[in-house]
Parts: sequence; C-alpha cells; structure tokens
Amino acid sequence: MKAGYGVAFCLALWSWICPSGVVTPAAGSAPEHQFSALNKLLDQWQVEEADHLIRRFLKNKRSGKQARYLAARLFFLEGDYEKSLSYLKRAGLKNSDRFYKLVSGTLDETRGMEPVESERYRFLVKSGSPDSILVPYAVQALDAQVKALSLDLGWTPPKIIRIEIAENLEGLSRLTGLSVQAIKTSGTIAVAKYNKLMVTTPRALLKGYRWVRTVCHELTHMALSQVSLNKAPLWLQEGLAKTLEGRYRRHVKDLLKLDRYSEHVLALALSSGKLLSFSKLRPSFAYLPSRESMMLAFAQVKTLVGMLIRDKGMAGIREFLSMLASGVGEDSALVKVYKADFNGLLNRWKTYVNGLGLKTVPGLVQDFALEFAKKGVDPDKHEQSMISEKRVKNHLLLGDMLFKRERVVAAAVEYERADKASNRIYPLVKRRLARALAESDRISRAVKLLDQGLEFSPHDPSLLVDRGLLALQQGDDRTAARLMESAVRVSPFDPVPHRALMGIYSRAGDIARRDRERHVLGILVSRLEER
Repeated sequence: MKAGYGVAFCLALWSWICPSGVVTPAAGSAPEHQFSALNKLLDQWQVEEADHLIRRFLKNKRSGKQARYLAARLFFLEGDYEKSLSYLKRAGLKNSDRFYKLVSGTLDETRGMEPVESERYRFLVKSGSPDSILVPYAVQALDAQVKALSLDLGWTPPKIIRIEIAENLEGLSRLTGLSVQAIKTSGTIAVAKYNKLMVTTPRALLKGYRWVRTVCHELTHMALSQVSLNKAPLWLQEGLAKTLEGRYRRHVKDLLKLDRYSEHVLALALSSGKLLSFSKLRPSFAYLPSRESMMLAFAQVKTLVGMLIRDKGMAGIREFLSMLASGVGEDSALVKVYKADFNGLLNRWKTYVNGLGLKTVPGLVQDFALEFAKKGVDPDKHEQSMISEKRVKNHLLLGDMLFKRERVVAAAVEYERADKASNRIYPLVKRRLARALAESDRISRAVKLLDQGLEFSPHDPSLLVDRGLLALQQGDDRTAARLMESAVRVSPFDPVPHRALMGIYSRAGDIARRDRERHVLGILVSRLEER
C-alpha cells in the first residue's frame, strides 16, 4: 500500500471504529460501513493494517457476527487456521459455505505439517517427509527475488512470508480451494493467494518441475497483489509474474525472450490463427481447458508485458501499478502511461508479436504435460512408454538388450538408429545413445549429443545430470556445478547431483555449500534405505 493512501484510509476507518480511543458504535450509522471497509483491507491483503482495527472491531457490541466473520478472515490470512474456523463457527457459518470449506480443508491439510522457519520465511512441510531439504535452496532464491522485486516494483515485503508445500494434488486442492480436476487439466502446480504461497512438492511429479522458479513466480504474484492492492488485471499479473520469475538470477532485459517451447506454441497459434482471446483468460489461468492452452496463455501475456517493458521500462510498469492502486481504472491508467486503452494495446501487440520472427521447432516433443507421480512408476520406463513410433521403440529396446549384455558398441548402433528413425526429438533416446558412446570411450561425441538434447529440453533433469557427470569425467567442475545445480532446481530428491556438488564444493573450498549438500544427501540416502 502506498504510504499516503494507506494512512488516510486507516485513519478514516479508525474514526469509524474508535472515534475517541474508546470502542463505541458509530453514531447514526450501522456497522455495515465498517464491515465493508475492513473487508476491503483484507481483500487487498493489507493484513498488518487490518489486524489491530479488526481486533478493536471485535469489541464493538454492535458488530456481532460480522466482526467474527472478519476475525475469521484475518486469522486465515495470518495462518491461524484453528482460530479462523472457530470464529467462522461462532459467526454461524455452516460447512456448506465455500469459505468454511476452504478454512476447514486448509486446517486438515496443515495439521500434518511442521514449520521450518528462517528470518523472513515460514515454511510448512509434511511431517516426516524429506521436503525440508527444499528450504535452503528456496530461501537463497527468494532472498534474491525479494531484493529484485523491491527494486523493480517498489515493493515493501511483509515481515514474514508464508510458504506451504503440498504433498500432492489433493493437498494443493485443499489449500487453494481449486478442484483436483481443474489442477490436473490446467497443470496448475502452485498458487499465490490468501496472503501466502502454496507450492506442490517436486516429489509429486515423475521428473520434478522447475520448483525454484515457480516459488519465485508465486512470490512475484504476491508482490504485484500488494503493490496494486489486488487491482492488477489478470493479464498483467500473469505476464509480469512469468517475465520476472527468473529475476533471482538474471536482469529484466534478459528475461523478455520466450523459451523454445513457448515460442513454438505461440508461433503455431499465430500461423493457425488460434490465439486465445484475452477476455477468456479470466478469472484464472487455473481454469483453462488444457496444459497447452495454459502455455499459450503465458506466452501471449508475457510478450504483451514484454512489449510494455521495452516501451517504458519498469518505471512505466510501476507508474501503471501505482495508478491502479490509487483507484484509476485499467483503461484510463493504460492511456495515461502507454497512450492506448486495452483494445488499442492489443492491436499494437499483434503487430509487435508478428514482428518477433517466432519459429516452430519441427519434431519438438512438448514438455508442458507435467506428469504426476504414481507409486512405483519408473520415470524412464514411463517416458519410453510415451514413444508411439514402433521403429523407434524397437531400436531402443534392442539397444537396451545389447547394453545390458555389455555390448556397448552394438547398443550405440541401435540407439543411433532409434534417433534417426523419427523426426521427433526424444530426450530419452539422446541419453541412451550418449551413455553407450561414453561407455565406448567416445566422450566428446556423447557430450555433443547431450548438449543437443539440452538445447531443446534445457530443464530435463536426467539430461542435466548425465551431462554433468560427463563434465566431471572431463575434470570440468565449473560446467558440472552449473548443470547439477540446474538439476536440483528441477528434481531435488535425486541423490546423484547432491553427491556431485558435495565433491565440487569441497574441492573449491566452499565449506558452507559442501556441508549443505552433505546434510541433504544424508536425508535422501536415509530415506532411500528406509524404503
């Protein structure tokens, strides 16, 4: 909240609730005015401003059920779910009420969690799970993201940022209020809402996902919501969050370019005339009909925001957000800052995006289909089962048989045939061929092959680890560290990159990071032994 606006609003509200420092009903007025104003503060996540006002409001004898409902909302936004549910019951709400269901479901889900706290963050992780290993990596990225967003957006972060890590889809559903079906259909993996971040553990997916970047994406949503008083339109929220999610590592100007998959999907939509209507993106991307449509939606809003940043920089974004927070309408604010209303902006965007020279990638195997883990499923076997082309499968199977019999040269021949039997780019085939080549002392060719795979699948954890191991074999610790760190940011529960990093940091004399990896590795190894 901007200082002037926040002080004026809270002083006016205080005069309604406590005109002389003593709580008395406002003369000649019903508490509905106070109720509405306090609800507005909570809608804007202005929790610190609302806290003492609502606690005073509770003492107002005329407030009754309204005050108890406000208290329930306040305690929910502060993370005290038991107290929130208690006040909802006292307010007379039933378990058929949507908010009651959300609070009750959140309480049920978090009862099995334990806090892991640092100076600025309060994580809730599943008790007895290895999810606590996520915390140090998340904190490191979040600290950098907070610093960058404070600079970019003029954001003052709250004293404590809460992050709840759901163990599975059902857990995320209970925390967010989204249905399991909506989460599955859209591929929603994390949500920033209710004054907190809710993130699914990478354990829930077969090959993990870009969980560090996702946490920073959701933190960006929190910052935008608080800076704009929750008035930023969805296209701006999602476009900026997608653009700035990597700020913890890179400069804004380096984040405007689309990744290969997003470029591919947007180029296809442009060539086929199947762009999504911006009016259909509301109220949330979580309700989009497919994961492919979600990727396309992100590509559209990211390029729209990219156009704004290239036009007026982050200063223009800050001015636009400030105007929204002060009550200026979306179109009026756009005209003031960018000299066009939203329809005019879209016309400008269509010209802009057509001039980017976006290209499709023939044979690209889409990576937007996040695969949720099923008990006992082997990721490699699942990936192999997804290959539909019979010739590719046959050569791959024969190569596997030969490799098991230690006939690595013959296995490499079959893997190469599998690679050439299709115009599609299969990361698994690239990895198997590289493995056989490395085993037959053709390291440089194996490296080249894995680099080709990473060009099209830069976040595939198996490709990253295999390439990192070859870098170690070549004595290239710097490259190995970069690759293994990238693997941890996707699939942190694989012991291999942690073991490699422990050795790399030890050789570099980085004792703090070496000890972190040793601690993480100890947790992961003990868990594997228990299983």
